[in-house]
Amino acid sequence: MSISYGSILGLLIVCDAGILRRQSDRTFHQIIFSHPWVVLGVFMLMFALSWAAQEWSVFLSALFLIYLIRRRRFQKVLSTSISDNDQHLELRLATKAFDVVFFGILGSIALAVGVRGVAAAFPQIQSELGEMVMVAIFSSALILILIYRASSAYPDQNLKSILGLGQNFSKKFFLISISAGVIFAYLSAAIIFYRRVQPPTPLTQIMEATTSPTAMIIFFAVAVLLAPLFEELIFRGFFYNAIRRFKGKKTAVVIIALIFAMLHYEQYWGDWMAIAMITILGFALTGLRVWMGTTWASIIMHYTYNVGVTIIPIVMLMTTNPSFFEYQFKNQQLTPQTQETLLRKSIHDQPDFADAYNELAWLYVNQHRHLKEALRLIDQGLELSPENYAFLDTKAEVLYQLGRKKAAMEIVEKLRQKYPYLKETREQPQRFKRQDSEESRGELSPKRQPAVPN
Repeated sequence: MSISYGSILGLLIVCDAGILRRQSDRTFHQIIFSHPWVVLGVFMLMFALSWAAQEWSVFLSALFLIYLIRRRRFQKVLSTSISDNDQHLELRLATKAFDVVFFGILGSIALAVGVRGVAAAFPQIQSELGEMVMVAIFSSALILILIYRASSAYPDQNLKSILGLGQNFSKKFFLISISAGVIFAYLSAAIIFYRRVQPPTPLTQIMEATTSPTAMIIFFAVAVLLAPLFEELIFRGFFYNAIRRFKGKKTAVVIIALIFAMLHYEQYWGDWMAIAMITILGFALTGLRVWMGTTWASIIMHYTYNVGVTIIPIVMLMTTNPSFFEYQFKNQQLTPQTQETLLRKSIHDQPDFADAYNELAWLYVNQHRHLKEALRLIDQGLELSPENYAFLDTKAEVLYQLGRKKAAMEIVEKLRQKYPYLKETREQPQRFKRQDSEESRGELSPKRQPAVPN
């Protein structure tokens, strides 16, 4: 659990505590705040241990579990003293919504620990991108199951109405939903595509370090096919309905939009334009759901957006840099000479396109030739994208083959410290040792795939 997710969890706990207190202020203080000095002592101990180890996830998880245990005790006591009358129904429904949130988070933590445990036991299958996709899929499925179970608390609604899946399939409905998705997709794609420098983000760094085509295909399939449906049913469906009944439409729009955006902040941290766009998108999706009166509107808009931000950059690349487009999509069919020709033409036609510099430098590295030219090329690429993982990885390879092993290892160590969870950074020193051994026997080191560029 990261600090950013901890902040979201803290906000949710504060809101949930307010709801619990409104149900019974006396019971709330008796249970949630019983033995305050013991709670404070545990809090200080966990804080000190986390500070010493710089492992804040332990501290946040411990606080969360302490609150969850006391919260369950509060609910059991309250259920025996207060009936489900009209006065307390809305509060109970809001509490049920937070039940889904908290147990969904607890399940996600357990899934993340389990996936990482399997990856640690079998390092040959370890992939940060794969772990992220697996946790996202299973945690979303878990939350949907919890929503289904919580729907029994709504005596006046069935599951379809709880999720906001009322039908509204007019031509205007489709036109507005699809148009909104296309507009946002184009704006997002254009901002990212036409920027001279691409700020590094945790998501791009993970993708740059992923060398498995299968992992990339699964990631994009999940992002395009599953994420829009899961996220809309959870946020604009169930949680919007719960908050609307408790606090009204305006409050529900703000809370749902902000929580949806904040859950994506960690992926895009460092790219403030992308964070601004995802925040605006959160409000647009929620606003459209309210305006059209159905979650189908935000589902269609979200699908259109995700498909658009996948396809539009490809179309932009095809029209603005056809040489690099041909290189990317016919790579396996091209001879090294044709690859070199296309990359040089790409650099000539679009000098500020950083990926072409990296790809040409990597081509020379794999062929063990023109290494000084490769160093010049990768340095130009790094001027355009200074913190790009793939570019730094390429420069380390170039320097090592040039005999500047100390400089190469400095880059490798920097990448290992910054991305300790990436398999590529952990294995790089061993690859260099194998390369030394092979060169001493007069052999060339084997080729390996470059990290995926932006």
